[in-house]
Amino acid sequence: MCIDIPALYVPYECTLNPDGDVRETATLAWMASHGLSLNDQEQTTLAGLNIGAAIGLWYPEVPGPVLQLVHDWSTVGLLFDNVVLDTRPLSQDLPGSTEVITKLLKKMESPYSPAGDDQPMTRMLVNVTQRLGELASPCAQRDFTARYRAHWLAHLHQRGLALTGRQPSIEDYAYLRRLTTIGDVICQMMALLRGFDISPAQAAHPRIRALSEIASLIWGWDNDILSLGRDTDIVTPGSADADREINLVHIVRHYYDCSQPQAIQRAVGLRNQIMGLFVRLHQTLPPCFGPAERLYVDDLAAAIRGCVEVHLAPSSTRFLKDPHTMPDSSAPKSSHTVALTTEPPAGAAPPLPFASVRWWWDLLDA
Repeated sequence: MCIDIPALYVPYECTLNPDGDVRETATLAWMASHGLSLNDQEQTTLAGLNIGAAIGLWYPEVPGPVLQLVHDWSTVGLLFDNVVLDTRPLSQDLPGSTEVITKLLKKMESPYSPAGDDQPMTRMLVNVTQRLGELASPCAQRDFTARYRAHWLAHLHQRGLALTGRQPSIEDYAYLRRLTTIGDVICQMMALLRGFDISPAQAAHPRIRALSEIASLIWGWDNDILSLGRDTDIVTPGSADADREINLVHIVRHYYDCSQPQAIQRAVGLRNQIMGLFVRLHQTLPPCFGPAERLYVDDLAAAIRGCVEVHLAPSSTRFLKDPHTMPDSSAPKSSHTVALTTEPPAGAAPPLPFASVRWWWDLLDA
């Protein structure tokens, strides 16, 4: 089955950091030094994450030694999500997942305490927290853990919804998805690895906060839209698994009681609508913004394009199939066709009717 996806509005370009693809060998050695070895299936999963290309596109100007930190962090973070939390039996055990995350956060809040009997994943994330402390203030280091807490809390909430067969509303999902995509942590990393530490006051500036949240949501919704073929393949329509699958298109289809093609059209329309708002807010930055804030926002814009490029890369098999449920299936796979456009959606797009994001549009008049 070929899924026809309307054009995604992406009016930005991105460049590739040539050092991104050469970091994997050092990351594998770092993982081994912390006691983590991968089986064949996990190595296949890791390769399908296409991390080298991802960090090369998301962090185009970061020098090699610092880029190694983000490669290590991205690898362990994605493995934790994909190999641990998204794999049975732990993904089906909400109390067990909560216990693992709670213990991990405790160690990240005290990264210099004795390791004890920590598991490899814990040791590696604690090591990343320690290394981050060499680049950032103690406040930023603590903020890093707090952002992770919000990410994992949202992940647990979404997992609980999936296990009980409940669909969040579109409004609730707009809040949930920008957190499950770990966007808040990525936004902080983008600034720190560029060499500046956005203060709490700067991060709380309405324009910075809105642009960060919009970018995070676009990353999450693009993930949903561009991995729709995989999500369609791993469930049987009308089954209990189909009800548990949480994806923007599925939620839109459930909310509007429409066909899948209509749901895809509506979902892309929502996505392009907030992309248009990001562009308008980006083009009208207030005079009080200095070079650091402007560079930060420019990086967010480029990362939106970089995220799409990673999803569309043939080597990013993570977005094409699920190796845990279809490792050797010979059944025809779903595919998709999608184009990118630099032309904004036609007509004046009204604000989304969601209380949690309505304030983004208020900034246009501020």
